[in-house]
Amino acid sequence: MTTTRGENERGPVLAVLPFAAPGGSEADALIAQGLHEDVCGELSRFRAFAVISPISAAAVADRSDAEIGTVLGATHVLRGRLRRAGEMLEVSASLVDCAGATQLWTERLTAPGEEFFSLREGIVARIVATLAARLEETVLAGAREPEPPTSGAGSSG
Repeated sequence: MTTTRGENERGPVLAVLPFAAPGGSEADALIAQGLHEDVCGELSRFRAFAVISPISAAAVADRSDAEIGTVLGATHVLRGRLRRAGEMLEVSASLVDCAGATQLWTERLTAPGEEFFSLREGIVARIVATLAARLEETVLAGAREPEPPTSGAGSSG
């Protein structure tokens, strides 16, 4: 059975794009790749939403969020970036609603480069926990939406 965009018994469908490391070194690119893998792995543990395969998400990373939603059936896209400023590493992540093309959340975390690996687990945990909470809020908000009014009972049209 093929599902259409937004149809998923688990709720929202998330495409986690590879973390970009613009202008960074090969080492920075490997760190960004590791962050992407860690975030995808941790997010896949939640039952309230589905995570699209990292390989599938990577294949459409250069497209707009709306296109990614259409192509992959994603309701949300997570984009991440790793930047280096001297000895500091900055990780940022943003969650976008594909249908509304609206940014729902962004997080920026900074750590000294030499401490990054010891802090990586905490950085990933913070991104994942916040993102999961935001997506679960989306599910709850959808469940609370009132049904649209129907035409009066007994009226003929």
